Amino acid sequence: MKRHLFDASSILAYFNGDVGAQVVKRVLQESQREGDGLFITAIQVGEVYLFMLRGMGREAAIGAIQDLEKLGFTVVPTEPQEACQASELKNRLGLHYSDAVAVATAIALKCTVVTSDPDFEKAGKVVKILWTW
Repeated sequence: MKRHLFDASSILAYFNGDVGAQVVKRVLQESQREGDGLFITAIQVGEVYLFMLRGMGREAAIGAIQDLEKLGFTVVPTEPQEACQASELKNRLGLHYSDAVAVATAIALKCTVVTSDPDFEKAGKVVKILWTW
C-alpha cells in the first residue's frame, strides 16, 4: 500500500486546475482503486483554507475543506514529537515551518510527499518527493 502526504500546493493545483492537477488526479484515482493512504496535516489544511479564502471567498474555502474529506484524506494533527522534528528540519534544511511539519509527518507516517512547491527540494534529502510539475 502506498502512502501519500499532500502539501497545500498540490491540493490547490488540483482544485484550481493548475499545472500538476493531472498528477494529483492520478494519485487520487490510484488511491481509490488500490486503497492507498491519503494524508494531509492540519496545518496544510489551514493553508488550503487560507489561499481559497483569499482567492475565492469563504464559501469556496469551506467547500474545499469538505472536498478533502470526500476525497478520503486523513487529516493528521501535529503531535509534539513531529513539531520538534519539524523545528530540527527547519533549522537544518531551511524549510518554512509548515513545510517542515509536512516533512516530519511524512517521515513519521512513511509517506511520499506530493507537492508542486520547489521549496521542498531541500527535503529530498530526508523524504521521498512526488513532484506535480
